[in-house]
Amino acid sequence: PIATGAALTTYLHGHETAFQRWFRFKEAFSPEFVAAAIGSLGYRPQHVIDPFGGSGTSAITSQLLSIDATTVEVNPFLADVIKAKVSPLTAEKLRTAAADFQAQLLNTPTDFTRLEHWPPTFIESNEKDRWIFPRDVAGRLAQYLNCIESIQDVDVQRFFRVVLGAVLVDCSNVYVNGKGRRYRRAWKLNQPTIAKLDEYFGRQFNTSFEDVLRFEGRPRSRVTVVNGDARAALQQVQEPADLIVFSPPYPNSFDYTDIYNVELWVLGYFGCAADNTRLRNETL
Repeated sequence: PIATGAALTTYLHGHETAFQRWFRFKEAFSPEFVAAAIGSLGYRPQHVIDPFGGSGTSAITSQLLSIDATTVEVNPFLADVIKAKVSPLTAEKLRTAAADFQAQLLNTPTDFTRLEHWPPTFIESNEKDRWIFPRDVAGRLAQYLNCIESIQDVDVQRFFRVVLGAVLVDCSNVYVNGKGRRYRRAWKLNQPTIAKLDEYFGRQFNTSFEDVLRFEGRPRSRVTVVNGDARAALQQVQEPADLIVFSPPYPNSFDYTDIYNVELWVLGYFGCAADNTRLRNETL
């Protein structure tokens, strides 16, 4: 039998755990739970599947244990979070990219045209009563996005995108609770600034970099991350699985599309309202 208890089955202290701290999830299970499930088999598994990838706990834990894994995640941003965690990044590669990124950011003009697809409430204007980002912060985000887009290495580009995604809500006028997005109390009197965005991005980069450096020599088992609907994606998996471990979505409780709405729009996963509707339907 699998051992049970708060340390295994809850996300207690998860925000301080390596790799889990790359993006703040309200709920997830612990790496110890995945390890306990694997250990309960009585033999060494060859392949683990998680059809609802979420934070990527199953994928990264399997990789650290040198076990092949397949993870399916319908949300394209969360799929990138998982890919960033299991990709073959090196500390040296990230150091070089960070120096280039910082230098380029100083010389990148603010281009609001790249934000034209954002919903109207995302950027401050005189015609609106509410907005998620002050106009100057939105302009700074446009600079970040241009610099990230220019990174040639796909894995490094994804890493920077995930770092930016991790700080977007904290650098906005809204917060996300279990039911969706809400405006902060007295938000008009305490709006985010460019300085806050730069500080939070740098801090999150360093946090994620520490995990890459610490686990740079970890096993490199094959981890496949599929961005898609599990009902269809699992039919394409040919390799037999020894274990399927997952936490299913909570039906009729969370609108997962709304919870990750800021990241999906700002980072370019949504280009129009139809993209939002399509992902909502796939998630349901």
